[in-house]
Amino acid sequence: MNIPASSATSGSDLCIWSCDKHGHFSVKSAYKQLVHDSWDGKDMQWKLLWHLHIPKRMYFLWLASNGKLLTNLNGFIHNLTDDPVYTVCGTSKELILHVLRDCDSAANLWLSGT
Repeated sequence: MNIPASSATSGSDLCIWSCDKHGHFSVKSAYKQLVHDSWDGKDMQWKLLWHLHIPKRMYFLWLASNGKLLTNLNGFIHNLTDDPVYTVCGTSKELILHVLRDCDSAANLWLSGT
């Protein structure tokens, strides 16, 4: 949506993704192109990453601190959901800090020591 229109000086237009067998773009064909061209599950770095023995909470904390948790707001931004509101309280957009700290439900959980 934010890609500028091509101009005569930007070169010729080209297809980036492979098309399906009927010559049409599909998400499946784009996925296959990405997987085929840029990801090798047998690559040693991926094996090392997936076999790390770290507590799941460390991974969760890493995701939270880097803004990578899939919240309704992130899903809304990426057109994966229709509503950015946090369904637990219904009063705020589902921001990571709201879910983990600012929501009354989260505060009650923290204060209970559970």
